[in-house]
Amino acid sequence: MTLNTNSHPLDYKPYVILGTTQRCNYRCRMCFWGKPEYARSLSESDPTMSMELFRRALEEVVPYCSSLCLAGAGEFLTDPLIEERLGILGDTLRRHPEIMLYQTTNASLLSADKLQFLKGTRKVGFTVSVDSVDALTYASIRRPGTLSIVLEKIRSLRDELHAIGVEDVHIRLNMVIMKRNIFSLPDVLRFAKEIHAAVYVDHPQGFGPDDLHQESLFRFPALSNAFLEKCQQLAETLDIGFDRPPPFAILPGEVEKYCNARKDRTLYCHQLNKAGPVQVLANGDVSVCCQTLVFGNLHHQAFKEIFFSPRYAEYREAIAAGHPLPPCDQCRQLYRKAPYLYESSVYGFDIPPETRNLNPAPDLEKEGFFEWLDELSEKQLRHQLRQDYLAKGRRLLTAGMAEKIASFDRRKK
Repeated sequence: MTLNTNSHPLDYKPYVILGTTQRCNYRCRMCFWGKPEYARSLSESDPTMSMELFRRALEEVVPYCSSLCLAGAGEFLTDPLIEERLGILGDTLRRHPEIMLYQTTNASLLSADKLQFLKGTRKVGFTVSVDSVDALTYASIRRPGTLSIVLEKIRSLRDELHAIGVEDVHIRLNMVIMKRNIFSLPDVLRFAKEIHAAVYVDHPQGFGPDDLHQESLFRFPALSNAFLEKCQQLAETLDIGFDRPPPFAILPGEVEKYCNARKDRTLYCHQLNKAGPVQVLANGDVSVCCQTLVFGNLHHQAFKEIFFSPRYAEYREAIAAGHPLPPCDQCRQLYRKAPYLYESSVYGFDIPPETRNLNPAPDLEKEGFFEWLDELSEKQLRHQLRQDYLAKGRRLLTAGMAEKIASFDRRKK
């Protein structure tokens, strides 16, 4: 079989995720692990990539990727084979210094010793799923996590990487914005400034618990638009990267622009044309984007053959013509660069426009923005607050005040 090595855009050098495990130590509010029946099924099947497939996949993908990640759908450090994998991954990164490790993590298990495999590598990035820097909000989302532990690990991450010689370090904070945590966003932006990170936000998707649709900001489009615009201004003032979804279409002209974007050639898939991810799943399937768009299986084909599949052109051309093929026709990422969001189905929800609250300042109490506090027991509240206050006290007694004073001095100058 002759492969057309010119079948991709010139700058298509995707991010590759090796789906080594789907295990996770958290049961987050907006995740499939937060759905009890699905979590039970996943725990029983426990899809874990064999070491044989891992070694082969790693060697076959490096000629075609810009960055690598382990366990995109789980916490990579919960993998039962993680120690062996990290040694092999570190060797591969040292042999291919042009490739970045860009790892997604909840940071709860990160430590200096866990990062030693990166010694001798050139560039490293971490996408940290954090969702809030308020202790109680965080505890209500990222269960059973404790924010103070995670923040300390995030704060020390850059220094620990520098200590082993990694100078080119990129950190991004990921946040799924919902009713319960939208007002946490300004503090997340300020924290990002403190640790020299970028911030990426998105709405929840419909694969979580059955009542997750109640949390979606599709229900409050005017509030969301106004508040995210203010957060955009704050990010620009702080001079940090801030990647957010488009505003919601509300006025007739905005809805028309949204509909036109679905029909004309303004749709563009950044994932399929430039960034990826390409995912190698534990069973060998190769999915070429963030959806379940499988183009082959490594047990039956070489990665190179899958990477130059003629199906790429078929899907790209359909998107460019304004007629995306399934599952791309219901992909939220496809509309991230569109002028507006409108139909909630692209996030896996059914929230009709006529049911949405169009008040930019709705009654927060009546609309249940803080009902999540009732989910936490008194014991949990006390524990989270105690840990938060202890962490803040320790920080102020050590580096915290000095950093604040230095920050104010820099502003004066």
